[in-house]
Amino acid sequence: MSIKTNDYLTIRLSKDSGVENTSDLRIYLVNNAGNIIETSKFDGLEANLKTTGSAEKIYVGPSLPDSLPSGKANERTLMNIGAYRAVMNITNDNVLNIQRLPDSVFELPPFRFCNVTGHVNKNFTINDQIKNLPVCNARVHICNVERIFYWPYYLQPEFRIPDWLLNELKVRLATIHEPVLKIPPRPDPKQIFTPGFTKTNLPLRSLTERSKTGAASFKTNESIEAFSVNKNLQKLPDEVLNEIQSATSENIQESLIKYHEVLYPYICLWPVFWPWFYKLEEEAVVFTDCSGHFDAWLFYIGSTVSENIYIWVEVNVNGQWETVYNPPIPCYTKWNYSCGTDINILVSDSRVLPCVCDPIEGEVVWISNINGTSVRSIAMNATDPSLFSDARGLSKGFVSGKENLHISPFTSSFPIYVGFGNTLPAANITHFRWKYRRIADGYLNTVTDTFHYEQNPLSKAYTYFAPNADGITVGFTGNFQLDESTTNGIIYKIPHIHAQDDTGDATSTYNQYLTDTLDVNAASTGEHFGDGLFEFVLELCDNNGNVQNVDPNIFQVDSLLASPPNPASTPAGSIDANYLFHGTDNTNPADAVTGFRFLLRIDNNATTREIYNAVVDNNDGTGSTTETECGFAAYKDKATGKMLLRFDAEQAHNYADYSFVVYKGNNVSPVESYVGQVPAPMHTTVINGITVSYQENPLLTELLGTCIHAAFSENLQVTAYHTNGNRRYNEYDNSRVAAFAIEPVS
Repeated sequence: MSIKTNDYLTIRLSKDSGVENTSDLRIYLVNNAGNIIETSKFDGLEANLKTTGSAEKIYVGPSLPDSLPSGKANERTLMNIGAYRAVMNITNDNVLNIQRLPDSVFELPPFRFCNVTGHVNKNFTINDQIKNLPVCNARVHICNVERIFYWPYYLQPEFRIPDWLLNELKVRLATIHEPVLKIPPRPDPKQIFTPGFTKTNLPLRSLTERSKTGAASFKTNESIEAFSVNKNLQKLPDEVLNEIQSATSENIQESLIKYHEVLYPYICLWPVFWPWFYKLEEEAVVFTDCSGHFDAWLFYIGSTVSENIYIWVEVNVNGQWETVYNPPIPCYTKWNYSCGTDINILVSDSRVLPCVCDPIEGEVVWISNINGTSVRSIAMNATDPSLFSDARGLSKGFVSGKENLHISPFTSSFPIYVGFGNTLPAANITHFRWKYRRIADGYLNTVTDTFHYEQNPLSKAYTYFAPNADGITVGFTGNFQLDESTTNGIIYKIPHIHAQDDTGDATSTYNQYLTDTLDVNAASTGEHFGDGLFEFVLELCDNNGNVQNVDPNIFQVDSLLASPPNPASTPAGSIDANYLFHGTDNTNPADAVTGFRFLLRIDNNATTREIYNAVVDNNDGTGSTTETECGFAAYKDKATGKMLLRFDAEQAHNYADYSFVVYKGNNVSPVESYVGQVPAPMHTTVINGITVSYQENPLLTELLGTCIHAAFSENLQVTAYHTNGNRRYNEYDNSRVAAFAIEPVS
């Protein structure tokens, strides 16, 4: 019954209700979304609700504890504490009479907290070695997963599982006869759903596991990342299948609850079912510390804590929060999570960089890496080991087998990271700036160019804590602006070690690792970037932008030694004097040191490829092409003939490898295989009086084997050497597949 607009609704307990003390009782007004929209105390046996429309649901229950986080209570909370839902029989005088209350209203269950804890790490390849390092200042979203079909019907989505969904579930479960189904692989991270959106989340406790290396076991509390990818499901037990097959949409809930432990690995495979069985709600957002550690305290009602935990992770990339770990919610939920047990997360996203929270000691400027590639891995001299006669500016290879050769140019967009010691800024060294110039084109022809100065805005992200809209203290991210305008152009502040010295907020903290001091857009069409060899120089300035003469040892690079016990950095000049920039133009080594310099090769050209029609060479000046109606080329003599294989594999400046493989029929082993650096070889011969270009010419006996006629596939893959500093830039790869067939002359 509706309430008169702007009137009070009075909830009145009967004098015979047996309630003697109402001081701990509360009235809760709940909307159809399950949210508590008003709470009221009793005065004697009456309580009033002030409404402006229709009452939806009213509960009578004990008062919630002050320790319950604001905004966490909802209709399910009231159900868990045994609150009584009143029948909405409202009189014309806006009174709701309640005859009695159940005993459960007075039996308040315990309120507890569950500690969810764990670590976030990543395997980094540093100087050709894999190191597992913590990810600090990551934003960890901790979510709880609930089984919807445990709720009353009126709280379930659309009140019940629809017939079409139940029929679909029956069909899929009935088709499982052999253990051939596999858990889908974890996809690349993408933007997470809106917190609170209904999703399904399933575990792997009941799975059997097989791997190429043999049997493996899985413990409930182990990290999902730890076990192999082949996980097969056995045939569903007959008694379970029979009961599900005979279920209706009205009684399916009982079967799903009864056999949930058996069914959830199967439901995990089929996303269409997830929203009907599970709901995810975000409970807390916390940040990892310098060791990658995180923890949160989740509020829980009941004598036994039984949380189902799902976690996703963000990191701050260039001032923006980016999702870097977001595995499928089904199969990656920690069911019946044991409070205080570590949840160890291994991220693999290329945007995640190693971090160090401890300050760098002394008056030091550590030029460490370019988007993850150590500056020490980039050639400063033409004679450094390489496939090319001039290695300058090339990174060590991101291609298998060429890891110790300088072959990889930079492309795309990549930040340059620098760290500043804890005694900077100093009296006369308060700012820095970058300048760069092109010294050779893409073919390494010398270019005359003046220095250009970086002019773009730059900020350093920091974390601080403040109350949110609900009054709860939570973490926020801010950005401290570093760029300043002077008569000498844009310069950049050297940030202090302690963020509070820059921001004025005592709760603010920096990631003490490397400031993103320059983000190079290699694909720029402007005058600064494009293909070629570039010189970059980092200068230190006073607050007016005047470049300072400095001690050469202030500039440091990676030591490439195990740290600890060794130092992680070392003076750059002791490694290579070419790292130091002298005076205003670096023409006189006797001039004072004014900057740190390094070289960078940039290339923005993708690979190209093509496969042309193969040609039979009869070894007597005659031949035939596969460019026929049926794709066959005829040969005269299998014993003396050859096949001319014709393809292109190129890259503008030869920064690529190619692989050309020929398969016969459906054989898994190739009959011919050719690999090398682009360009592919070029040969010519005369066939039927015409000069024909080709790359390879295998014998017909090699191709045909015991066959007289056969069909072949040609597979060309071109693999780019390029990098964005963090990975090989496979966007420049190229591939092509073609086919031909040969037969004897009729």
